[in-house]
Amino acid sequence: MTIPFTYLVRCIPTGEVYYGVRWAEGCSPHDLWTTYFTSSKEIQQRIGLFGKTKFEVEIRRTFLTGVAARQWEDKVLRRMQVINNPLWLNKSYGLVYDVRGTIKGKRMVYLILENRYVYMDDNLASAAESMGIGMIGGPQKPPDHGKKISDSLKGRSKSTQHVANIRQSYINNPMNKGWKVYTDGDRNIHIRPGASVPNGFYPGSILTGISQPNKNVGRSYDEIHGCERADELRATRSRFLKEHNPGFKMKGRSYDELYGPDKANELRLNRSKVGKNNAKLYEIKVDDNVCFSGGRVEAENYLHSVYDGAKSNNLYNHRWLESKNIKVYIRYMNR
Repeated sequence: MTIPFTYLVRCIPTGEVYYGVRWAEGCSPHDLWTTYFTSSKEIQQRIGLFGKTKFEVEIRRTFLTGVAARQWEDKVLRRMQVINNPLWLNKSYGLVYDVRGTIKGKRMVYLILENRYVYMDDNLASAAESMGIGMIGGPQKPPDHGKKISDSLKGRSKSTQHVANIRQSYINNPMNKGWKVYTDGDRNIHIRPGASVPNGFYPGSILTGISQPNKNVGRSYDEIHGCERADELRATRSRFLKEHNPGFKMKGRSYDELYGPDKANELRLNRSKVGKNNAKLYEIKVDDNVCFSGGRVEAENYLHSVYDGAKSNNLYNHRWLESKNIKVYIRYMNR
């Protein structure tokens, strides 16, 4: 009788652990550490160094089939991320996948009558689907499946660790680095490094969208929070600015005094390069006719003077620009 099983082996002198599976014909849990000492070369090496008595062994789970045992081993190893932990002697996961969810040479099939998922050889999976007794990949999810999941997650706050993991995952993803904004005058697109730029697009952007008015615009701290809370917030803000004001250590001192002549020249050169690389040209169009072309401050002053003393920062006020049928184009001059 064959009883596939998974097991855990711990090397006492080093504290290292190994999680494995045995599914050979005629095997049973009694084999472990009597006739079977794992298939790991690392375990064999440590047996040679320390002897068989310097290990703790444990049967973790038994199974009806070898396939189920291997799938469980793979699930545990992936969940524990063993290949990233030096204390684990496992050098790989249990199963090798072509693509996510598909074992090499096998397909995941949903057996309709049995209401369960199994891995099958490619030809067997295709035959099961053609005969109507199985579905490769499983049944299609209902159209509102994604919306139900989204609604169930709304309002649930993420833990600090969860947020940190999301941020680190974004930082580590090379696809999130180095993209630049291009526009054709009507829409903006993001181009990755090395990707070709579509015809008609050039570096820069066009201001689009409708901004939402802030409900607290024009209201003081006292009106928003009440007098007592307002005084507390003012004191906190004042204290923070005093404690974190970088100008104290630099006030009245030049680059040369702070960093020395060599570092000062390097910083000036870098600052000059960054400034030139980020230099922008603002172009204002009214009814598709160019009315102004120049720098940001000049563009703000132009809107302020032409439109009856409108606020000088209306250059980024999408709703106001749209009401006047004004479009603002931004181009990088040195890119």
